Amino acid sequence: MAFYEATFAIKPDVAEEERKKLLQEIKNFISDEVKEEVKKVEELGVQSFAYEVEKAKEGFFVTINFRTEPSQLKEIRDFLKAKDQIIRLMIIKGKKLPQKEQLETSKEEEKEKGEESGQS
Repeated sequence: MAFYEATFAIKPDVAEEERKKLLQEIKNFISDEVKEEVKKVEELGVQSFAYEVEKAKEGFFVTINFRTEPSQLKEIRDFLKAKDQIIRLMIIKGKKLPQKEQLETSKEEEKEKGEESGQS
């Protein structure tokens, strides 16, 4: 089983309530239908495109980290592409998500390095 990251843009005119409903539907599909584990959902907010996409100049970006078998990717991709609200989609193979403890340790190490370089 591998970790993947799906990043997609939702049309900017989709209401917040409808967007939340869509995200819940996607999470449910991955966890219930495909029987895989959603690790993290991150709403990145509205961002501008470099060029117009389906007559839109911006989109609401979301990233979902999940674990699945490579054989299940096509089913997940097809489900996401079938959603009219999603105007751009990219799924990449990711690294294993770091544990919370590892994140805290690396933040502390960064602080220490910053303090050491500032004292020179």
